[in-house]
Amino acid sequence: MQLSLVNHLDRRGISLIEIMAMIAVLGLAIASMFSTVIGGIYFARDSENRIKAINLAREWLEWVTNLRNTNWLRFSSDQTNCWKIENYQSTCIGAPLFAAANSLGDSPITKKYILINSNGAWYLSGSTATTGSWLWVDNNWFYLATGALAPGDPLCTISKSTNCRSPFTREIRILKGITNNTISVTSVVDWYEKRPQNVTLTTTLTNWKSKFY
Repeated sequence: MQLSLVNHLDRRGISLIEIMAMIAVLGLAIASMFSTVIGGIYFARDSENRIKAINLAREWLEWVTNLRNTNWLRFSSDQTNCWKIENYQSTCIGAPLFAAANSLGDSPITKKYILINSNGAWYLSGSTATTGSWLWVDNNWFYLATGALAPGDPLCTISKSTNCRSPFTREIRILKGITNNTISVTSVVDWYEKRPQNVTLTTTLTNWKSKFY
């Protein structure tokens, strides 16, 4: 009788240990599942923002290229200089590529800009302060560099996706002329998603018309 009671108690002890082990394994499985789900949500959001950032960066490269082409047409009397997209004058006759030239031996200078639209034409603006390079989303889900919205407007969230400030900043960086007929243009989009994120696209603009002057 005593031996039977001891065996019964041993079996109860083993069953309790088994139950505790099952609970621990189940807890680990649930935690792993939630971690996977949260990681998937973060990955999806990160991928979405990266695709948006690539498109936003590409958009400004296209606008800068359009600016070069437009200058050729607007200032056809001096196409040697007027393909340049910085600091051009109203007539663009002899307009310099940069406002101040480097002395011989200086390292290349990269200048930063944002693009603004005035009366249907695009211009480079030197205003690259933090508030100047933010992008806003209007009520039609278009991204704006300047215009309708103010820096104090609320940040975009899941529940507010229009008339708000997006997480992105964007600017154009122009490297001082590599040659007389070449400009290196970089479009940079930054945002923060748990850590600083960045997309950088670069193109080279050339004065290919110079070969036909």
